[in-house]
Amino acid sequence: MQQLLANYQMSNRTVSQNIWTVIETVSAVSALGVFLYYMFLGEQFTHTRPREANPSTGRIYPLNNHGYVVYLTNSEQHRLHILVWTAAFSFLIAVLIGVFIKKSSRRPKPWETRS
Repeated sequence: MQQLLANYQMSNRTVSQNIWTVIETVSAVSALGVFLYYMFLGEQFTHTRPREANPSTGRIYPLNNHGYVVYLTNSEQHRLHILVWTAAFSFLIAVLIGVFIKKSSRRPKPWETRS
């Protein structure tokens, strides 16, 4: 009976770890994808937006890409901010899961146990 209970607890821990691993992986891959899209969109804006501010069209928000300044509208700037914060938040979630949840639930290696 004890062996059966130990196997059940072991499988529960494995399922829980697998769920956290999936969440961590999805969060990390999402962070990378969103960040790459942020970089792509920033480059796209750098090459397609005007270099002079134009208050009549709302292009008053500067985007400085290594000294090359273009001007964005409020919605374009807002889109870039949302992307970079989403990437940062997703990356933070992945790191926190890896550090606090998965680390605390892993089994110690043989050399980490005290006899």
